[in-house]
Amino acid sequence: MPKADASTGRTWSFIDSWVGRAAAITGLVATLAGGITWWATRDREHAERRAQLVLAQSQAAQGDYAVSLDTYGDLLRTDPLDRSAQEGQLNTAMLWTENFSVLVPEGGNASDVAGPQLDRILTTLESGLARTEGPQKADIQAHLGWARWLNQHIAAREFDSAAETNFRAALVSDPQNVYAHAMLGNWLL
Repeated sequence: MPKADASTGRTWSFIDSWVGRAAAITGLVATLAGGITWWATRDREHAERRAQLVLAQSQAAQGDYAVSLDTYGDLLRTDPLDRSAQEGQLNTAMLWTENFSVLVPEGGNASDVAGPQLDRILTTLESGLARTEGPQKADIQAHLGWARWLNQHIAAREFDSAAETNFRAALVSDPQNVYAHAMLGNWLL
């Protein structure tokens, strides 16, 4: 009888080792499949983000600034630290400030149309200013000043010298800043 027990023990040991090997192989295959799925998903998401960035840049180039800011905003909702989206949004807001205009229907009020648009511009520029240094900070300050000037002259909503303060702060940050000089000159005239 002892021989039968030894034979049975060896058989179970052999079966256990094969079950262990099969489990290890199954685990390896599952891990590899999960890794490949993660990689493919990550690659697809990066391609989608790149396509959205290109779309936002195209929208800004066509002068559709509000829609471009929305597209950048969608990107930033999924990844708030995306530097490309942050910079694109900021550059779009500055471009919109430089090319700002409103069409007012007959009998309409410019401030009703311009006010919400300028609020978006100001919010975007102020958030960009908080994370920027150097010459770009001066550009943002100058554009903030111009947006405030627009807010005063088109939307009739600011009545202090906030625009001039922004222009002068831009010149402190970068005394050679072209935007600040041009916009301050306009303010002074």
